[in-house]
Amino acid sequence: MTLALPPASAAQKVGCPSADKWMHVTVELAAQRIFEEANNNGFPDVQAVYDLLDAKYDKNENGTMCIDPVLSPERNPNSELNWFYVRDDNSNGG
Repeated sequence: MTLALPPASAAQKVGCPSADKWMHVTVELAAQRIFEEANNNGFPDVQAVYDLLDAKYDKNENGTMCIDPVLSPERNPNSELNWFYVRDDNSNGG
């Protein structure tokens, strides 16, 4: 029996978008920044922010993610993370 291995180029990439505004941080640091800088945005504590980020944005479960902490009036006011753009740090992230 032989095993088919994917080519090296198919490996999952890790990193943030190339724009200078994106920061590659731990989920813990992202939770702390979002809680403090967005005036908690309705979250009861930092742990609640962490739980949301971990579940929705750490898709590759490596404990890191990408955030864009630049404030912008164009952001969706109905977003739970209104003051930040957030995403997983892999090429398949959302």
